[in-house]
Amino acid sequence: MTTHDESDSLNTARQTLQTFEQILEVMPNDRSTLEAALMAAYHCGEEEKALTYRLRLADCLLAEGDQEELDTILALLRESDDARVKDWLVRYDQRKRQVREKAPSVLLKDTDEPTQSAVPDEMDLAWHLHEHGHLTQEEYANVVRDLTELSTNNQGETVSVLHALEATQHKNLEQILDYLSQTGRTPYISLAHFDLRAECAQFLSANYIRHRAALVFDLIGNELLVTVLNPLNEALRADVEKKTRRRCHFYLTRASEFETAMHKLLSAQTDQATHA
Repeated sequence: MTTHDESDSLNTARQTLQTFEQILEVMPNDRSTLEAALMAAYHCGEEEKALTYRLRLADCLLAEGDQEELDTILALLRESDDARVKDWLVRYDQRKRQVREKAPSVLLKDTDEPTQSAVPDEMDLAWHLHEHGHLTQEEYANVVRDLTELSTNNQGETVSVLHALEATQHKNLEQILDYLSQTGRTPYISLAHFDLRAECAQFLSANYIRHRAALVFDLIGNELLVTVLNPLNEALRADVEKKTRRRCHFYLTRASEFETAMHKLLSAQTDQATHA
């Protein structure tokens, strides 16, 4: 039997999915919206729609040349018995063979750095906060709308739940920060107390910092202090340590302080490139 709260959550998820579908009518190949629609469809139990969006996202990644992210989706698709998936995989394998035979130079180079969108993870975070009573149904819908608008109109801005909440001066922001800090086992820290050293700019690219909302703000010996805006995202932590090849200690901060620190680091990166 479905409870009233479960019914409200399902209705919210369906409204969210409808929002993404409307955006996709105008921007059918927008990667961030496809990722978000895929997640929303799963929340609604719409498995057929979710599969449709996964295949469309695979087409998008293929067109962008993001082989790393495409490989993740391919692993899931190859486990499916769906006829549409099998047909897509046949066409993909044929195309891949043709590319290798005719134009190997168009394959993604190791120096390219496609960066996974943070939007799906941020949508998950918003849903988590809603499910655990930190966002009302209306607040959740507003955050989803704001995340969607930021991602579709993105001019190099960082997209995060904390950005959306701080921009609207959410009345429970302090409590949400405290909850995220405790639940994610990530101490809160104010970056205003740190003078970011130039060395901090060498570990993560500008593209990564902007799109994944993670930056190195200090070093202790051979270990790094890293601030993130989604402390519940364990995959992000693992990815940061993989990219930096260092042991990292993670901290949570405000979105506004993250922005200030990010601009300092990006300036440092520009200076390093100029004098290289």
